[in-house]
Amino acid sequence: MPKIRVLLIEDNRILRDGITAMINGHGDVTVAAVSDGREDTLLKARAVKPHVMLIDLGLDSQNSLDIV
Repeated sequence: MPKIRVLLIEDNRILRDGITAMINGHGDVTVAAVSDGREDTLLKARAVKPHVMLIDLGLDSQNSLDIV
């Protein structure tokens, strides 16, 4: 069975690294890409084609709802 691919969008590097480590600790889920919420977020989403996107709703650099 293929792993569930997650795109994690979080602007805090420490939190982003911690969430990535927790998710990758499970055998059936993997963080396929991470983004800090800047312009490259949608490009990463198109390239990775994630099953799930975890988005920080309080991004400093961009409106999170615009990404959604």
